[in-house]
Amino acid sequence: MVRVACKYHPRVPARWHCPACGVNVCPDCVKKTETGDRRLLCTACQGELDSLGIGNTITPFWERIPRFFAYPFNADCLVYLAMLAVASLAAFLPLAGIIISLLISFALLKYGYAVLSHTASGNLSPPKLWSANLAGENNLPLRQLVVFVLMGVVVGLAGELSPVAALVALFFMLFSVPASVMSMALLGSIVEALNPVALGRIMGRIGWPYLILFVFLLLLSGGSNVAAELLEQVLPDWLLTIAGVFITGYFTVIMFHMMGYVVYQYHEPLGYENVREFDRTGDVPGSRAEVPVDPFLNEVNILVSEGKLEEAKARLKARLRLAGTPDDRERYHRLLKLSGDKAELVHHGATYLRTLVELGRNGQALDVFSDCLGADPEFQVSEGRLAYGLGSLAHDQGRHDLALRILNRFAQRYPRHRDIPRAYLVAAKILCEHKNQDAQAKKILADLLRTYPDHESLEDIKGYLRFLDRLKTAPGAG
Repeated sequence: MVRVACKYHPRVPARWHCPACGVNVCPDCVKKTETGDRRLLCTACQGELDSLGIGNTITPFWERIPRFFAYPFNADCLVYLAMLAVASLAAFLPLAGIIISLLISFALLKYGYAVLSHTASGNLSPPKLWSANLAGENNLPLRQLVVFVLMGVVVGLAGELSPVAALVALFFMLFSVPASVMSMALLGSIVEALNPVALGRIMGRIGWPYLILFVFLLLLSGGSNVAAELLEQVLPDWLLTIAGVFITGYFTVIMFHMMGYVVYQYHEPLGYENVREFDRTGDVPGSRAEVPVDPFLNEVNILVSEGKLEEAKARLKARLRLAGTPDDRERYHRLLKLSGDKAELVHHGATYLRTLVELGRNGQALDVFSDCLGADPEFQVSEGRLAYGLGSLAHDQGRHDLALRILNRFAQRYPRHRDIPRAYLVAAKILCEHKNQDAQAKKILADLLRTYPDHESLEDIKGYLRFLDRLKTAPGAG
């Protein structure tokens, strides 16, 4: 089955379809109605969504093979298998050995059918030891035994007709065993589990993946025998008995879990309705379990991707008024640039700059300042301390044109500010060292000496003036 992917999370299968927009979305990308009813809406157009069926969100069983082998490593399952393994020692008792072995086999198969039914309903962990599926009355192993006996009778009758008929019947019966077991677990009917039409229907609705299932079950059925043969050479009889029962149980649980998952995966074409809504558990790389999704930000991203910038801006702006994070402010700033909203970009930038400087994101603060200047050439921050800090930082980072624009008319913008001499000293250095405007730099410094004769940076100003004088008289100076 080819799964439909979510438009906004291409690695995640979709769960819903919007007939108006023609898009498919995963559960993270839907919007609930504000009235609190159960309808789900498209984030982009607010239209009601159609279900794609939960089958589309289920990971194919062939992609979960390693998880099947890990399935029995659960406390309830391990305890149950261990209990049966220890009980197998009673098989050494005279006369009672055969009965004990049969009871253990029955208990193991009963647990297997419980696992199949439990998994088919969408539960990906083993059933509890005393769950209804396990503790309740069921004689499914005995019914399945009757089915297998009747299958043998059918093969025998076919042999009376011809060897070819016997071979065809035998092949069909063997190939239909998984379908028969699944039918027995779900319906409990000997007739349905034996009916070739019903079994063919199950195999046909699953399709070619049924062949994959059949091959894997064959391999698993031989796995316990191989393991037992290896252990037989190193373990004493009593310990080999315990290990053998445990290993057999391990592989049996895996097989029944795999068959249950196949029913779960194909429950819609099979007509099986007793399935809960699937909760992704990280089977799909990039899925919700691996990458938690913020519903609000996801909604904003969807609006942006659909070109609904004004709605996205309104959503983010409302969030910022309440308790927006620095990352929210960054998203809002990018969105303002994208939409070309210069007035709001400048308005938001003044607040955003202070946040970035407080967080030590100085390089990012310079980028925001540059964006604001691009939107409004007269843009400046309201605090002289912040302007001086950003101008000095721009100078240190080699962004000299930006530094000059930040520090331009510093005294007019922030009269009587204590950093005026320092700000103009930085500007003079840029003019001299990067703009070849030594005369202009010298004039600025001379004005500073006259205007601020007692400033604490006086010696730095005088020192740079002497540097300019030496530079003028140096050989080759123009």
